[in-house]
Amino acid sequence: MPVISSDEGNWPPSRSAIALAAFAVVVIAVVVYAITRLGPSHASQPPATADSSAPASPIESSSAPVATHTTPATALKVALPKGPVTATFFGDSYVVGYGADSKGIGFAQHTAKILGWNATFSGVINSGYCSSHPQSYVGRLKALAPNPAPTIFVLEGGINDVDCNPTDLATQIAASIKQIKTLYPSTLLVVLGPAVPTKYNAAQLLPVDNAINQAASAAGVPYISPLNELWFTSANRMKYLSTGGVYPNQAGYDYLTTLLVQDLEQVAGATIGGTTADVASSPASSAVASPVGSATPGVTPSTATAGPSPSPSF
Repeated sequence: MPVISSDEGNWPPSRSAIALAAFAVVVIAVVVYAITRLGPSHASQPPATADSSAPASPIESSSAPVATHTTPATALKVALPKGPVTATFFGDSYVVGYGADSKGIGFAQHTAKILGWNATFSGVINSGYCSSHPQSYVGRLKALAPNPAPTIFVLEGGINDVDCNPTDLATQIAASIKQIKTLYPSTLLVVLGPAVPTKYNAAQLLPVDNAINQAASAAGVPYISPLNELWFTSANRMKYLSTGGVYPNQAGYDYLTTLLVQDLEQVAGATIGGTTADVASSPASSAVASPVGSATPGVTPSTATAGPSPSPSF
């Protein structure tokens, strides 16, 4: 007769057999987990992708040439002194207010009125930084009177410099800034770049915008970039541009005024000394023209000069 051990053939099994089986199950489970956790599927996980919440480029069209916008110099600040402020707005037809309902109520004039500045305006149609312009900025700046010096000088432009030689453009922007700082050493300077009308797209204006920004940064001067801040976009520009889609209409100048006032509050500490209602209700016919270099309280018409080119430009 075969010998039967004390465990074999007995049911239920002993406690020691149950414990041994449970231990084996645990060991197997740990091994399987380790293989699954540390195997090839873990090692081959793709790298993390870039954050999709990053700010969009000012280039609006996906078909536009790839370009990188320089960080705006608006991080630079100036501080207006306490007391009355005199200002000079210098630039192209934006400063003239060309395309508005009446001359003298462009965005430069509106801005001065809202901020309560005594301002003069030097705007010339078809003018720009590039030395090839019949009336270049450097040449016009050299003709300005040194006295009285304004508290703040707003240098606007760039829309007419799309086709300018890059080297000449960079040289002329730097020379313009230097001329203002030399002529008015105690005057605060803020540079304002071009917006984007339908005449050009953002990709065409980007090199000009970057050149102005770089020159302003090098000189330690705040730069306001309408291109980077998307003042005019494909969604709004037709509403804010006059017939032909080249110059701002009155609604466009009013819109630009709001944005410029906000930026001047941020970069220069400007404070509102009037209201939009005051500007809207003040008739342009009540303004009195004054020569460049003198300050007349309130809004004065631009000292505008038509350039020789008949083609529409800013």
